Amino acid sequence: MLLYEGRSYSKHRCHVCRKKRVYGVMWRCLHCPEYYLCSVCYLANHHCSLHRFTCLLDRDGMQFRVLARADSRRIPVSGLFYGAEVVRGTDWRWNDQDGGVGRTGKVVEVLDWSNEGGSGYERSVVLVTWENGNKKKYRAGHRGKVDVRCIAPGSGGFYYPEHLPVLCQAVKPPSSGDIVTGDRIKCEVNLAELDDPEMAEKIGLMLDHVGTVNVLLENGELLVRYPGNSLVQVNPAAAKKLEGGIHHHSVY
Repeated sequence: MLLYEGRSYSKHRCHVCRKKRVYGVMWRCLHCPEYYLCSVCYLANHHCSLHRFTCLLDRDGMQFRVLARADSRRIPVSGLFYGAEVVRGTDWRWNDQDGGVGRTGKVVEVLDWSNEGGSGYERSVVLVTWENGNKKKYRAGHRGKVDVRCIAPGSGGFYYPEHLPVLCQAVKPPSSGDIVTGDRIKCEVNLAELDDPEMAEKIGLMLDHVGTVNVLLENGELLVRYPGNSLVQVNPAAAKKLEGGIHHHSVY
């Protein structure tokens, strides 16, 4: 599920759930400026499925582009999710809260484990209701411990296998193509594809103007200066180069 214990991303907020600290990776839309999704919202198909995204692997700029979700294989996930039937597992240490060996329970919610210091482990705890009526939280991956074992899986939604990073494989930052500092560009986005009126309004204002590429960022994206001296980070995939640019070097 692209949710790695201990790895967090707090530079940007998910545009849908508004979560600031995201565990795992972030997804940035290639068509809409500054539009980010966490993995949960990305895999739930929020935002336009025709738009391509960049998978941001860590805070140091490791990333790679993926196909639009509408053009990708979508595979169902099942396991320790809502509705799963469970029994006590390998790390069980809770006496007979479950009613005894062999008694079953149902997962009613998947939760985060938060520490007093503010750090936490996303989706590493499950809330279980047992046959005897007890309703308790149990570790489901927190610090490598699993208190309950799944005997009948619940549905966990879907994932896109080609969108997952390959472990130990070098990832190159995206290229800006033939766009260089000083080029004049316009953003090309189909506003009708957007399901977010606020984002559509923001992008619509950009579509009416021509911007000048101020800096080619290390992550392959463009820092573009628009009328009014505003700077906007734009992905090259959404930029159309115009003729007549005056090449110069700017300082970010």
